[in-house]
Amino acid sequence: KGDVQLNHTFRYTTPKHHIPENISDLTYTVYRARCTPLSLLRKIVRSNFVPEHYPQSMERLYTWTPDEATLEFYEGDGGSIFESKHLERGMGHLLVP
Repeated sequence: KGDVQLNHTFRYTTPKHHIPENISDLTYTVYRARCTPLSLLRKIVRSNFVPEHYPQSMERLYTWTPDEATLEFYEGDGGSIFESKHLERGMGHLLVP
């Protein structure tokens, strides 16, 4: 995609991102599951939250969607996309190689 399209995507999406339309809301939400509020996970992924249904590691995410990624895995605010806000619900931090 060109810069114009990516800038448009960033400007008019919530949460703000540069992911082109070929990645679904479902995939993006699963990537961000550890830092996404449970209410949003229940709305987009499934109404019954089961932590075991989410990939536990970067390796598993890659095998699930090898051609897609979010820049938050490479850039970000100190790793919050890897750190689970749902530990009390049984969802651990995203494991890295």
